[in-house]
Amino acid sequence: MGGLGRLYPFMLSGAKSVSDAQAEHLRLYGFYPRALPEDQWLWKDQRMVSEDYGEPLRQSQPAFDPQQPFGLMSRIDSLQLNMQFEEDG
Repeated sequence: MGGLGRLYPFMLSGAKSVSDAQAEHLRLYGFYPRALPEDQWLWKDQRMVSEDYGEPLRQSQPAFDPQQPFGLMSRIDSLQLNMQFEEDG
């Protein structure tokens, strides 16, 4: 979502497409806003929208797919948590 916010001012100031806004951001700041490789950003009704995650004020979560890798969690087989409460604080 943060990347959408970085491109929004460029779109409002007249960029013809999201890729033009990304190129201008790269020219000014030296980096592209970060997005997930499978996600696509769109300019829709004067708003920046992520195809997978919605828009900043109406975020959505893609459905869980057990066949897709889940970052570092894919390497974890089990997890154990232990806690100890003491009377002195």
